[in-house]
Amino acid sequence: MGRRNANSHLHKALNVGCNFMNTSKTFIILFVSTFCLIFLTFSSCKQKNNENNIYDIILDNNNGIEDSFANYMFEKGLYYVNHNEYQKAKDCFLKSDKAYPNTPVILNAVGNMVARTEDISNASPYFEKALRIDSNYIRTYINYGASLNGAKRYEEAETILWSGLNKNPKYGIDRRSLYANLAVTYYALNQKSMSFALLDSAKNGLSEGDFYDKIILMEQQLKSGQVPDN
Repeated sequence: MGRRNANSHLHKALNVGCNFMNTSKTFIILFVSTFCLIFLTFSSCKQKNNENNIYDIILDNNNGIEDSFANYMFEKGLYYVNHNEYQKAKDCFLKSDKAYPNTPVILNAVGNMVARTEDISNASPYFEKALRIDSNYIRTYINYGASLNGAKRYEEAETILWSGLNKNPKYGIDRRSLYANLAVTYYALNQKSMSFALLDSAKNGLSEGDFYDKIILMEQQLKSGQVPDN
């Protein structure tokens, strides 16, 4: 329960928090169990209707890190992410990776922080390694695609995000996150009709909740051409 409560607080941070960005910025969704992305965040992933009644998968206590020191450093890194101390978070995640290597959730965390503090070219190897280890870990596609969006490498983001969707994500939150990030990709590529169609897919079946509200806000901002505040 301690980790669940701690992770719940992280849901308002960061990629998945809610910076809906224009073409010069990034759109990342923060996930709370394992790793949580940086720029687009949600204070809660709980929905009150239909298929994804409560996204407990996001709050899963089991992050797959069995080494106690690695897990401690991972949780400490999440704490720093929540306080916008990304360099410190990166240092913690790197220590976690060294203690418990070849773990996709840790590699995603490192990749996101490297993209945040350095450059996507330095972050890509972590995402690529995560995909080689487990190509079915959907959040790698989300994180990687969102980071590529942030680096304005939209064609590459398009490929990665569609690859994630082609895996037929089990959980609605993952599928919706892929759609939302792809919407940013296509908006940046000036394919606005496609962008708004993907936003419709992201919110399909929802009528309330934080995710729905963020998508509606993003849709309104993109339609008006506004550049949202970070």
